[in-house]
Amino acid sequence: MAFKGKVALITGGGSGMGQTAARLLAQQGASVAIFDVNEAGMAKTAEGNDKVRAYKVDISNTDDVHAAVAQVESDLGPIDRVANAAAIMPFGKLLEQDPKVQLKLMQINYGGLVNIATATLPG
Repeated sequence: MAFKGKVALITGGGSGMGQTAARLLAQQGASVAIFDVNEAGMAKTAEGNDKVRAYKVDISNTDDVHAAVAQVESDLGPIDRVANAAAIMPFGKLLEQDPKVQLKLMQINYGGLVNIATATLPG
């Protein structure tokens, strides 16, 4: 089992692909940390599975991400695997959307990925 005894970090673990990935990795023996702002969704992901631990983290906030990654490593050990599944996708025509919506999309979908990478990659 490739994941047995490993520590995995999954962003967007409160729903969708992140929730599915967290459950599958835990079933395969990984200790899984999930990051999300959706506390109810994270509780559902972790329900009945002591291998999944939830952390409320806004991945667009650099300081919060670095602090949360340090907490995960303190709680579970060094992170071996990362899956970036947190994202938002507003629907509608670009010209009809408030520009703040597109900025938030970039902060989460791109900035969040950068924050997770810089907090978890060595060096």
